[in-house]
Amino acid sequence: MGGGIVATLTLVYAGFTVLLVASAVTIVRKAGYSGWWVCAALVPLVNLVMLFAFAFADWPALREAQIRQADPARPAGHPGFVYPPAQVATAQPQAASSRFDYPNQSGSVLPGR
Repeated sequence: MGGGIVATLTLVYAGFTVLLVASAVTIVRKAGYSGWWVCAALVPLVNLVMLFAFAFADWPALREAQIRQADPARPAGHPGFVYPPAQVATAQPQAASSRFDYPNQSGSVLPGR
């Protein structure tokens, strides 16, 4: 085979390897583990053991979801994130004073142009 074909196949193989490793890191991180566990998948025979260990282990992300489901007082989502209290509108909508005044979406009256 020519050198160009070997180089092209090597680049294609490297590209697919990068995509597979990146997707594996994303899956492992969503499960709640460190992305570095993907390095074990690159070692022959260790990758088979790690695949079964990963498949049958209790994932930290699922364990956290079960804790949140059991305790409804804890908000869903990131534990440090809370919504700010809602702003309550205190002003009453004003009636239009002339035919050129118009109400906006909040109910207050804007002067005509």
